[in-house]
Amino acid sequence: MAPLSEHEQKILDQIEKSLTDQPPSGPVKTATPGEHARRVRFGAALSIVGFLLLIAFFVTQQVIVGVLAFGGMVVGIVVMAGAAGRYVTARNASQSSTRAKLARSFKGWEETLRDRYRRE
Repeated sequence: MAPLSEHEQKILDQIEKSLTDQPPSGPVKTATPGEHARRVRFGAALSIVGFLLLIAFFVTQQVIVGVLAFGGMVVGIVVMAGAAGRYVTARNASQSSTRAKLARSFKGWEETLRDRYRRE
């Protein structure tokens, strides 16, 4: 790979400077733990409604009721799982920075490689 010319290096420096001067763009508002808990409760309620519709399906034998029951339970579980996953991710992100996680991960990987080559 050939080194950059002076002109290309200046352009690269300008791009880097403009990127560091700009405010970071990203989500303006993040969900609080209370919002995640509310979504989990909503998903649980939807799953319960779906289960009650399933019981109603067995009583009425109407296919549409069974389809609504299945859909309600699936959507409720997906909402609960998504909110719980986002809550755990948000909690972990607030406890330690991504850079620190990456450094710990790389250090563990590096130590594993060093141990492997020491044995050989």
